[in-house]
Amino acid sequence: MDAAALIAQLSDPDAARRADAKTRLCAAGSSAVPPLVAALRQETSERPYDVAMVLRRIGRPAVGPLVAELAGLAEARAGTARQWCSFALRLVLGGGNGSADLDQDLIAALAHRTPHVRVAAVLALENRRTFSREVLGALLELLADRHPEVRAAVTKVFVGLGERAVPDLQYIRSSGPGRLRPGALRVLAEIAGDRGLLPVDLAAVERLVRVKLGTESDRMPEGPAILGHWLALPGADQAAVLDALDLVDARPATMRLGYAATLRDAQRGPVAGKPWAERVFVTARLDGWTLVVGPWYGRWGGWHWYPDACRELSTTFGAAHAYSYGGSRRESAWLICEDGQIRRWLDPEDHTARVGARLPVERTRKPDAFEVAAAMSTSPTGPHTVREGDGLLAFVRNSAGLDTPPGALPI
Repeated sequence: MDAAALIAQLSDPDAARRADAKTRLCAAGSSAVPPLVAALRQETSERPYDVAMVLRRIGRPAVGPLVAELAGLAEARAGTARQWCSFALRLVLGGGNGSADLDQDLIAALAHRTPHVRVAAVLALENRRTFSREVLGALLELLADRHPEVRAAVTKVFVGLGERAVPDLQYIRSSGPGRLRPGALRVLAEIAGDRGLLPVDLAAVERLVRVKLGTESDRMPEGPAILGHWLALPGADQAAVLDALDLVDARPATMRLGYAATLRDAQRGPVAGKPWAERVFVTARLDGWTLVVGPWYGRWGGWHWYPDACRELSTTFGAAHAYSYGGSRRESAWLICEDGQIRRWLDPEDHTARVGARLPVERTRKPDAFEVAAAMSTSPTGPHTVREGDGLLAFVRNSAGLDTPPGALPI
């Protein structure tokens, strides 16, 4: 039976016949590679996964044809076929337990002129825990790749390596080459946050933040909406806010940085059961209100205590507004407290939270938390007419002993 017939047999409903076809195709070796690669090109192929797995078992003879096919499909902008070809190349290059010959093929693919080939080669390393120095050197070169998809794949692989990648990346930061330094800084931040940065890098980031503070816009940066919780306090200098909420280790932050940090924290949560230090963004005074974005209620122990926390804060500041936006249905909640009393409380997740008369903004439609905030105080999304001071990124004291959340953040 020829290879084309065996490939067609991969779609047979009988499992034994499919297994026999796989065995015979693998035994055919390199002679079966061209028709197998051609099968991946067919958008109607019923079993591209099985074709890819056969190519993986054939191994190194499949590398050259897959690279050539993927390069051609990338230029033709073929969609599904390119994805399956990329998947097969990742399987083949990722096999072999780091054999010297396959590593040479991998290094060549990492330097290929086609970005899709480079991405596949990088992602082939996802499940490896150690690399040869030659493979590592080729991977590090891609920190400066001009294509964002390649840089993102490199970051993903290094983040998977975790702390084992830190020494090599720190060496680049301290000793060069210069073209790789920006990428190394970004990946170090993704892996370990502040802990991964050398003192000189931390100082450079702080200087850049201070420069950006002098030129940033008063509007919220473009991007995803805030997820999670925020608090609005009237007036209130930042020192009073930090004291009232028991926040520590405050450092200057642009609005872009502050919002990005809290958004990432809300999206990520604990990783592999490991909790991170909880951080919040204390904004500059915006139209007479100071906003605190993130888990501002940490002093009281958790979100379920936010009604008590909000009432207490309103006795100190005259008013305190707590807002929430998120969850699987993007629900909005708000709690408006004045002088220790609840004026209005609405929370779809809590059947007891139907307190007080509807606010004017609620009487003609069903607003979200941002609309209520804009009507009652000021919304994080702006626009803001008057801004006083600069923002601060701070940590909840009772989590301050934990590691800083990792991740590269925009400034």
